[in-house]
Amino acid sequence: MVKQAGLRFLALACLSIIFVPHSSFAAREKYSLPELEMPIRIVVNPKFIAIEDDAVVKMYDSKNFQYMKSVGRKGQGPGEFQDEAFPWMSSESLLVNSSNKISFFNFNGDLINEIKHPLGYPLYPINGHYLGYFWNLREGYASCILYDSAFKPLKELDRGKGMFDRNTRRWELFEIFFYSINRDKIVVANRDGSGISIFDDRGNLTALIKPKYSPPHFTATDKANVTTYWTDVLKWPKSYLEGRIKNTKFPENFPPVLTCRLDDDHVYIVTYEKKGHHYLYFKYDYAGSEIKRAYLPLEMTAPHVSVPFDIYGDKLYQLVFNMESDKWELIVDDI
Repeated sequence: MVKQAGLRFLALACLSIIFVPHSSFAAREKYSLPELEMPIRIVVNPKFIAIEDDAVVKMYDSKNFQYMKSVGRKGQGPGEFQDEAFPWMSSESLLVNSSNKISFFNFNGDLINEIKHPLGYPLYPINGHYLGYFWNLREGYASCILYDSAFKPLKELDRGKGMFDRNTRRWELFEIFFYSINRDKIVVANRDGSGISIFDDRGNLTALIKPKYSPPHFTATDKANVTTYWTDVLKWPKSYLEGRIKNTKFPENFPPVLTCRLDDDHVYIVTYEKKGHHYLYFKYDYAGSEIKRAYLPLEMTAPHVSVPFDIYGDKLYQLVFNMESDKWELIVDDI
């Protein structure tokens, strides 16, 4: 049996078979990662793979996919992470966001520096500034903000409604939530679905990407699969589940964007449009020119939730639990 910490994700993996049969993928490569217990995020660059696994970052070689080391541990001291260990990699170092702290490590796993801050969400450093998010629960909106070196707001890059409407007391089912950096570029998925905004390192808009396609209809089957996820995976009690279903805004259509991923030269925009078990994605350069559109063999645990995945260099990397081997696998596909 898997370890107790991994039971929730085992259930999640079981449910993913319902929505997207694992056997339907023509995966190019599969690698067993027995070191993983409860993976949440995966980040890839040309040399390394960083996986957040229960408040620890586990590092792998991206050439041979061999386990290298664990970085950090649970705690509140130097090089320790509380609540989460959100990884991001530059060409020089591994950055880990945890509760109100950014930790910088070299790729040997040595702590270089730590910066404490008053903001809750992951921050990305960009040429002396920081890119982050701000949630205004009282007024019901969320903002993507460029902060200065003292974490004071410099410029609001995007604003949209939050997941919970305090006036109607209803929850949005979907959220467009993506912001990140690559070198001197900032990429933000606009929360209102109007497109993908690209900024320079001072927050000046340089391109607006608007993929031309129509988001698919959200069906009764999709709604049933969402409630099954809440029941069987999240294990919500019946009393809470009934209230949440009643107070959730199930839309007529899926949002135009599921999420984005970045590599050094491209922006990959993943959508909810699917053909069979493959999801439509768009590949753009940072000037906003479309390079390619095709379908991605992405596994979804529910209509609104994907497995942990990254895209780098025209390859899809995703983490899936193998029921037969009782271990997590890394699946790598050319796209």
